[in-house]
Amino acid sequence: IARRVKAALADGAESRITDMVGGDLEGIDAKIVGMAAAGGDDLAISNLAYAGRIIGMAIVTALLLFNPEIVVVGGGVTKTGELLFAPIRQAVADHILDSAFVQDLRIERAALGDDVALVGAAALVATAGGNIDISELDRRF
Repeated sequence: IARRVKAALADGAESRITDMVGGDLEGIDAKIVGMAAAGGDDLAISNLAYAGRIIGMAIVTALLLFNPEIVVVGGGVTKTGELLFAPIRQAVADHILDSAFVQDLRIERAALGDDVALVGAAALVATAGGNIDISELDRRF
């Protein structure tokens, strides 16, 4: 997300992001883009929409491979809410080959927010790399 915004600004696009980082394009990250989008910045909004479409297409691949009932998307950029999730859902609807894969599908924001990777890593360690059923952990510890 940040890379695309930096490139657009370097090519002359106008955005309040430039002011937010004091003119230092290297200070741009997804959090800054998300804040700008929440404030109505067109460049930020369009880049979040692009990211949402790409994530949506990746979800389509996962749907075809695994047919999950729920897809959980995590990370700081998900704090932008529907600015990211609406394009994700639209891309899934546009690119899925069989509507049966999305009939009951839920695409949700990770409740753990920025800590999702840390908690996932801890669960992996606690379950010996997935070799112990997570429901067994209460009995083991």
